[in-house]
Amino acid sequence: MKKFFLLIAVLLVGLGAFAQDRAAEDAALAANPHYVFGYNDFIRPELFEAPSAAPKGYEPFYIAHYGRHGSRFAWNKRTYTWIDEVLKDAKQKDNLTEFGLKLQEAYEPFAATCIPQTGDLTRKGWDQHRAIAKHMYKSYPKIFKRNPSIFAASSSSYRAMMSMQAFCTGLKECDPKLDLYAQMSTIYFDDCIPESGQNPNKIGPQDNLPRARVDQIDAYTSDLVDTDALLRRVFKDPDAQLGDKKGSWLYELYTAYIGVNSLDFDANLPELFSYDELLGFYKSDCVYFYHETRHALNYAALVKTLIGSADQALAKDRPSVKLRFGHDYVLDEYLVLTGVNNFGKELPSIEDAYVYYPVRDIPMGANVQFIFYKSKKSPDVLVKVVLDGREGTLPVEPVSGHYYKWSDYKAWLTETVINKLK
Repeated sequence: MKKFFLLIAVLLVGLGAFAQDRAAEDAALAANPHYVFGYNDFIRPELFEAPSAAPKGYEPFYIAHYGRHGSRFAWNKRTYTWIDEVLKDAKQKDNLTEFGLKLQEAYEPFAATCIPQTGDLTRKGWDQHRAIAKHMYKSYPKIFKRNPSIFAASSSSYRAMMSMQAFCTGLKECDPKLDLYAQMSTIYFDDCIPESGQNPNKIGPQDNLPRARVDQIDAYTSDLVDTDALLRRVFKDPDAQLGDKKGSWLYELYTAYIGVNSLDFDANLPELFSYDELLGFYKSDCVYFYHETRHALNYAALVKTLIGSADQALAKDRPSVKLRFGHDYVLDEYLVLTGVNNFGKELPSIEDAYVYYPVRDIPMGANVQFIFYKSKKSPDVLVKVVLDGREGTLPVEPVSGHYYKWSDYKAWLTETVINKLK
């Protein structure tokens, strides 16, 4: 009986913590409406924080960075072409509302501008990575003033390669004499885009992590946004125009809308979505990303290279910086595997996905940096994590503040990731 009451007490404490975390996330979303643009939002370097003071005697020695490409045009050409084609067809059939006519008139030139630049990095995306690089340089002068070895690699995506180039440009603007080399090669795909078929070291399929089922996701997300009400603002008869493709067409339109802030020009699209509707789509995206992380162990090469590269770098006398550039879904899996800021947690309810898998943390230009510290007076190496310019938490006991023993964290990574591989 005592064990039963103890179990109940533990469960109540856990549920109380979930409730507090949800309240905190609700407050963050309300205070920063741009967060509901989620993974199509963009990083804001002006919100980055200065690093906290390290424990006495410790200085930064090695940085392991992974960054998502910066702001871009929509990656899928259908976001522009399909929306444009349907609106033109609906106009010809007299199936557009007054609002729909305004949308069609604005979308046609918008699509014409965007189509040839599908997937391309924008100037905003370029500037984001230059700013991130300069913040890194300013935050860790004791690394960069010691002539560190700096090596960058990216996926084969043009926007990732251009983001890498922008980041390297930002560092060079801080110090033209930096020893910096950048490359795009499949031999570096283990920690750029490990699941790529071009990766010569791609690991085989691994066991799935416990995640929500697709039917649970469909049931949950269908209640978040009134799809028919939204489409009736555009079409007189949405069913006649789109049939069973109503949901997918609307999602492409939503994707276009939440991506306009990443562009270098004013899209001039008429206002369609309310904040509550955007929040509904946002929560749906969080659930989708949570569901997709069931495949996280397929990305375990990210952790293997994190451990291996860190141990090699720490064994040297010269400091170093490893820069990697890729994509949102890779970063999402990386955060899950490394347990940063509670990513990776199995959820008691699908409704908590937006709290523990917030896609606002993987916007354009999102990046995670593991900073390693050494001391002349102690053999213990310390590590901290910085996500999007703010120091975060790791799933082991800290030494002080946001600083953790690398040996403790490496043991956790080995137990939870490496030892689970087939």
